[in-house]
Amino acid sequence: MELIERIVGQLLDMDFIGSVRPYLMNEPFLDPRMPQIMAYIREKLPDAHCLVNTNGDLLSLELARELGGMGVKLRVSAYGDEVARRFGKAKVPMMHVTDFRQAREKVPNVFYNRAGLVEMPGQAPVSGYCNYPFSQMYIRHDGRAVLCCSDYENQVVMGNANTEGLLEIFNGARYREYRQALKEGGRLPPLCSQCSRGDNRLRGTLALTDTPEGLWERFSLGNAAWAVGETASIPGAMRDYQYAALYQLARPYDGGRILEIGCYAGRSAAIMALAAPEAKVTTMSPSTKQVGQARENLAVYGVEVLRTKSWDYLATDKRAWDMVYVDGDHEQVARDVPWYNRIRPGGLMLFHDYTIPGMSRRADAVRPTLRAMAKQLGRSPDVVIEETSGIGMAGYYKREGEGWRPTS
Repeated sequence: MELIERIVGQLLDMDFIGSVRPYLMNEPFLDPRMPQIMAYIREKLPDAHCLVNTNGDLLSLELARELGGMGVKLRVSAYGDEVARRFGKAKVPMMHVTDFRQAREKVPNVFYNRAGLVEMPGQAPVSGYCNYPFSQMYIRHDGRAVLCCSDYENQVVMGNANTEGLLEIFNGARYREYRQALKEGGRLPPLCSQCSRGDNRLRGTLALTDTPEGLWERFSLGNAAWAVGETASIPGAMRDYQYAALYQLARPYDGGRILEIGCYAGRSAAIMALAAPEAKVTTMSPSTKQVGQARENLAVYGVEVLRTKSWDYLATDKRAWDMVYVDGDHEQVARDVPWYNRIRPGGLMLFHDYTIPGMSRRADAVRPTLRAMAKQLGRSPDVVIEETSGIGMAGYYKREGEGWRPTS
């Protein structure tokens, strides 16, 4: 526990609110101390997001419930029939089960070649960006910090957490070298140059107008189609292409904080939780009925569901957020806009039901609200996704130094 205590102590000093995952290239429950380790992390870092990936072989329902009660999110990857049977129909808070027995056929790119160390037919090394060295740090059991989760053979060691500080390692020369190469679209040997893991996350401005079928074709790439199917049992009021677009837009904020205003039954929040599994996702509604439905549907996704109005929560919550998705009381949408001031630079504020006047009475205020934002910010929305019929969503990426000033 000495190394774990050293790491957690430094995270505590940073007021860390990101993600802690106490495993790397192993099955975590091979370590009988795992419940003790997770209890320690939850006690010391109550605002951090704790996540464990497991194949489920050594996980019992009793232990899953114990960890879920601590606030530990479990992702069970069922590769065999026995695990699929044990957990397939179980509803355990904070536990999500993915049946990987058919995943290769349903989601072809869910697997990749692990920097050339695993043979994957039909996959070749790719060039371009990868987010791992920018957003994550990987520490082995002996304290060595390695480049990424695919560095099985410790080929690229960035530092040693036994003798160096976490920030010293993360901001060190080796990390900077790999980040610079990736920003320029290059991939350095020996690992990155052999890896087939690409990155098709949406970035920058996006303006699309098409039929629902055309928009689905555009946004259902990667795992988005799988996520839409995975959440199909949760009632929702959006078209499939909108769920797919929401998945793609949420992906860059994995490891951050995502807020949804207006939970309905929880499907949109579930989509964002699947898109950004290491993010802390919070959704809200003043409706007791909707909150009850959402809590039931979202328990396995580890999403926080609050019964409150967004402007009341804004008055008490002082944290920074990476993405705010607005789909609540559209007649009151102007009261949601001040959340823009809580978004970190680079974060996204996205509004659903960006429709032309008259299409939906209750959504008529959304487009004028976006026009008011455009006037004050001095630019058009960065994201506009519309059907040819005039139904859509739109939003802004927060720029450095930007803010929203209430208007009378």
